[in-house]
Amino acid sequence: MENNIRIIIYIAVFTISLFSCLPMVAVAQQNDQQAAPATPAATRDPAPAEALLNTTIALPASCSIRVRWAQPPMGHAAAEKARLRIPDMSFSVDADGNPWIGLDDHRIVSPANMFEAKTPMPFTGFTHLDSGAMLVSTVTKLGFLVAPRAASDTGQPMQVVSFQPIAQLPGLYGRLYTGPADTLYVAVTRPGGTNDLYRLKPGAVLKGFEKILETAEEIAGVAGTDKKVFVAIGRQVYEISPETKRVTPLPATISHPITGLAITPRNGLIVSTSRGVSYLINGTFETIVETPNPRICVRKGTLYVFFPASLGVAAFDSIASLADLNHQ
Repeated sequence: MENNIRIIIYIAVFTISLFSCLPMVAVAQQNDQQAAPATPAATRDPAPAEALLNTTIALPASCSIRVRWAQPPMGHAAAEKARLRIPDMSFSVDADGNPWIGLDDHRIVSPANMFEAKTPMPFTGFTHLDSGAMLVSTVTKLGFLVAPRAASDTGQPMQVVSFQPIAQLPGLYGRLYTGPADTLYVAVTRPGGTNDLYRLKPGAVLKGFEKILETAEEIAGVAGTDKKVFVAIGRQVYEISPETKRVTPLPATISHPITGLAITPRNGLIVSTSRGVSYLINGTFETIVETPNPRICVRKGTLYVFFPASLGVAAFDSIASLADLNHQ
């Protein structure tokens, strides 16, 4: 069973209770037929379960969460053939629930959208708004890709798409994060190493960037609501009031370096680290996915977890039901 995802169900108080231990290939096959788009056969390994090594999903039995493949894993062989650099990979999900992956700083793919392209310049990040827009950041600018066309043959070299800048970043190496109602957060680095976080509300690009944080350390993740913003730095999550600029560290401890943050529709906080994905319950981060170097994104009530080593994306529908565990 070491090469399969193990699905463990917890009872409400998180005393471990083994509910089932199923090969993920069965889940992949079922959901590939029902909900997940087909991946080009040339890039998929014949046994997708073998692509997910050392992975465990632990879900509370009282929550109505359904796990499915948004993008079946392509396998380690495909990843190695593509010469992927996992630390440099980017991940986002569009308004239709389709994953987009930045393989490095020039290549972007979305198998569900039959999109595969190179950018003419290095990008530092990208994200999708609920409106459907895809924004891309470079070392110095914010903009979007111009009229991407579907790749007609995945065996041919990637097409090169154009980049249309819409704003100059207030610093360098922009990293993009989305908030409620298409709010955009931009983390940048200034000469000398200072890191700043800015907020842009819808339609505010031409009005300038609203600065809400300055820190000497690199910002690893951002997620926000209307009244507060959560920022990850190292192994600590901070809560920030955009109105007062007050910064408060959360008391919950995190054992591993943070790689991302996300907010559920009921304002539940989710964190990804170098070792897995956890949810904040009663002041403690409880692990719900244990796997190396995942990336996360919440879109329309679904948590998407990207497994970089295999290029698979699992969707956790009704993730907001985890909020029912608080104060039980």
